[in-house]
Amino acid sequence: LSVEEQFYLVVPLVVAGVLWWRHRRARPVRRSVLVGLVAAVLVVSFALAVALSGGALSSLVDALGVSSPVALAFYSPFTRAWEFLAGAGLALLAPRVARWPSGARAAMGLVGLAAVLVAAVVMGAEQGAVGAATAVPVLGTVGVLAAGIGGSTAVSTILSHRSIVLLGDVSYGWYLFHW
Repeated sequence: LSVEEQFYLVVPLVVAGVLWWRHRRARPVRRSVLVGLVAAVLVVSFALAVALSGGALSSLVDALGVSSPVALAFYSPFTRAWEFLAGAGLALLAPRVARWPSGARAAMGLVGLAAVLVAAVVMGAEQGAVGAATAVPVLGTVGVLAAGIGGSTAVSTILSHRSIVLLGDVSYGWYLFHW
């Protein structure tokens, strides 16, 4: 949760800084600038997460006094930022996604939902909580979210059912209680 909160504090400040800097230079801030920034940081964050979850960069881990590379990968906002930036990137690209054919969004939603379900059932502690395997549920979630942009699809209809919404409403509280 602390990684999530750090992200929600830092990213708006970074975006505001980019907007302020571009405004001072009397240049309009194009969406492509923000998309490029999000994509660049996402790639670096993901690469760092994969490297650390594989046990690499032990000298960095030793210098920081962390118990292991995997622990640093799990607790560092720098290695987890890519997960949130995937959603931020989708939000920035939402106007384009809304113009996709409904069949493409529906297929993306079904594939995304399947990825999330497979990750929930198949992935265990041996895959770890960060690293390359984490891309399955993260990209699946992006697919599910993309399906609901620009109109209703089968996935958005299923996920908006009263019982599913209720489960979503109470699950975060269960998650907090669990921890």
